[in-house]
Amino acid sequence: MPLSPLRRLVFSLLRRVLYFWVRSETTGPSPAQLGIDRSNPVFYVLQTPALSDLAVVDHECTRAGLPRPVLPVATGAVLEPAAFFYLTPAPDWLGLHDKRGAPPTLQRMLSLCAEDATADVQIVPVSVFWGQSPASESSPWKLLFADSWAVTGRLRRLVTILILGRKTRVQFAPPLHLQALVAHNKGHARTVRMAQRLLRVHFRQQRSAVIGPDIPPPPLGQGPAACAVGSPSHPR
Repeated sequence: MPLSPLRRLVFSLLRRVLYFWVRSETTGPSPAQLGIDRSNPVFYVLQTPALSDLAVVDHECTRAGLPRPVLPVATGAVLEPAAFFYLTPAPDWLGLHDKRGAPPTLQRMLSLCAEDATADVQIVPVSVFWGQSPASESSPWKLLFADSWAVTGRLRRLVTILILGRKTRVQFAPPLHLQALVAHNKGHARTVRMAQRLLRVHFRQQRSAVIGPDIPPPPLGQGPAACAVGSPSHPR
């Protein structure tokens, strides 16, 4: 989602409004421990499109002295309009995601590294967690926010920010160096899929480490009450 100067101004105002309520902090490795090379381009990747997540990441980058994701970044002779992209593309007008497509920014950066062996682009995965893990939340919110870490829907996002926004955490991961992937000489298409797979695995492991593995709901009629009814009775 490239940000024009006007959209960056609107985004800046949105971030200010958001932080009237939201309080965030960076957890995990400190910026100094990430191993980011400031002499090479840095891009941030978020798992899914969410303007509120991007605003939080932009705030934490500013506070940590990291390059901001919403500002242009020079990559060789090309100026990219923004230094971020989403791993999963934005949904279409029907609300459907095309998970097969690769982010255009990722494809362009891999092409740049393939064309110039001296160029390197760093992709920094960033995760935003609204509130504590569901097990740590007070009981009234456990059911409502059982999957709030992957919130979908604008209304639910708004409710999540209002309820959990004052304890928001951001985790930066060490950068993925695209030149190291290109060096495998697998061809452009396979290298793109390799990068996507590595990023998907990272986000899945990150989510599992923070909130635990997903537990599917019990089959219909197999909840705790049903199990109690169906269990054999003890002899009296």
